[in-house]
Amino acid sequence: MNGIIRSRRKSDFDTFLRRMTRAQVFVNLLPGSYDPSDFPQETTEKRVFVLFVCGKEQREKVKKICAGFSSKCYAIPDNIDPRSEYLGKIITQADEITKIIKNTLNYQAKIMRAAATYFMKWKKMNQKYGLILKILNRFSLDDSTHLTLAQLANCQNYGIPLNATDCRCPAYVAGQLCQNVICRRYAVPDKDRCACAPGWYDKYCGLRGCRPPNEDQMELEKRSLIVVFNTKTTMKSQLDTLKHNFNEMVSKIMRNSFGTRTPWIDNYIVYGFVKSGSNLHIQSEFVYDSDDVINYLNNLELFDGDATQPLLTAVKDSQ
Repeated sequence: MNGIIRSRRKSDFDTFLRRMTRAQVFVNLLPGSYDPSDFPQETTEKRVFVLFVCGKEQREKVKKICAGFSSKCYAIPDNIDPRSEYLGKIITQADEITKIIKNTLNYQAKIMRAAATYFMKWKKMNQKYGLILKILNRFSLDDSTHLTLAQLANCQNYGIPLNATDCRCPAYVAGQLCQNVICRRYAVPDKDRCACAPGWYDKYCGLRGCRPPNEDQMELEKRSLIVVFNTKTTMKSQLDTLKHNFNEMVSKIMRNSFGTRTPWIDNYIVYGFVKSGSNLHIQSEFVYDSDDVINYLNNLELFDGDATQPLLTAVKDSQ
């Protein structure tokens, strides 16, 4: 008896055969020699087995064992002449299958070349069909005459007609025909735009208008000068420069365009900050004289900090 079995089950197959037949069967397992490219779908390694069995009962028992191991058995003639004839038939069938596969691949390549020739033509044709159907979807069907009527919806407020009944509306406009204007900031609809509340403008009242400052209720003669400084250790040279030039800087700031000194700075705020990890160290002082500012800067402590510092946040918090 001859057949094929998976290589990983050969040991169990051999042991089971010897036990079930009480070592009355001779087993010979050979690795299957074939080109893997001929069977790309076959990923399991298999072996060919040859079994030498005596007796009809033993043969039937061996057939059942082979079926249990999902191994396929082949009937091989005992004599040399029928065996040679059987081998010749197998070789003939293999040659015919090879010719069929070769002709199939050639025909497949021929069909693909023909399809590639018309590919761009078919692509353009499909695009045209898509545009035609898109336009036809905008038509209305008249049941009485069975005709399509090119009647588009009368859209308002710059809406785009999709068909005879619906429109695509721009922002802040709603409704089937874009007839409803959506006003923001408590505005009131007025025809195709909105009547905005005080302080807002734009067609749909979405922008905030800037109001002029009311200077009559504010004293602008005296103001504060805020010095925001990052107290990181790498800022030591900048701190020394600030202390050395601070009085001269203040003097230049208080001179007007005519060169006259106008002491409009009433007080000073020094705000030092440095951020290290999740900790924010702040040092601040409120004084009325520039010399006091320099004295405070002399006593300002520097710390190690992160590479990036919250400067804008410090400017906001210092006021």
